[in-house]
Amino acid sequence: MKTKTTKETTMSNQRSTMLINKIDVVYRDIESNDMQYAVTKFILNAFNENQLKEILKFSKRIRREDKKQNN
Repeated sequence: MKTKTTKETTMSNQRSTMLINKIDVVYRDIESNDMQYAVTKFILNAFNENQLKEILKFSKRIRREDKKQNN
């Protein structure tokens, strides 16, 4: 089994980041909350329960920081 080199990993991460950015741009253009929820649900279904709990904790922490910065 061939392991990835650092260069291959970096390139893979760059491609993933580019795709994430493209998804983000399209997602932000969706005006319907129901349609945004459908996309979010589709994405989050790829994670298990423990991962979802960590994502929720992270999201709450970011929301608190956002509120602090905007007050």
